[in-house]
Amino acid sequence: MKMLCNPYITICKIVLVLLIYISLSSIAEDTKVKRDTEMDKNRIQIYKENPRYWQYKGEPVLLIGGSVEDNLFQIPNLREHLELLKSVGGNYVRSTMSWVDEGDVPFHKKVGDKYDLNQWNDEFWIRFRNFIMWTHELDIIVQIEVWATFSYYREPWDTNPFNPKNNSNYTVKSY
Repeated sequence: MKMLCNPYITICKIVLVLLIYISLSSIAEDTKVKRDTEMDKNRIQIYKENPRYWQYKGEPVLLIGGSVEDNLFQIPNLREHLELLKSVGGNYVRSTMSWVDEGDVPFHKKVGDKYDLNQWNDEFWIRFRNFIMWTHELDIIVQIEVWATFSYYREPWDTNPFNPKNNSNYTVKSY
């Protein structure tokens, strides 16, 4: 009876596939290590030669910035504002993850007259992604403040998605 598959050839094929896989994995890991090393070298960090200063891309840097809004990524003319900052020597911005001003959008989706805390508002995250992308393109360092305390008390609390009266996910009693 003739064998349909030669065991020796089958084993050789398996070994060959494993060797190719290991080689590709090694190349991918080497590339990742190089990328991570490059990212670490190029990030903002304490200046190695004088810890009283910052360094960026291996060079000492003075952070200079300013903006028209504390939640900068929400403004309508963001790209132009960032380009203006860059044109006058700016290299740094601070932005809160806030939504309290007219024209701002919150990060949760509104369904009917209440927010659904299980759904993201795509517009919020598109604005934020553009902000990060454009600051990267313009070589502007970003400080992000995740919690903007003024969004959680006084007048802004009345419209805040986390206020139990404004969302469909929980009530004051369950809170």
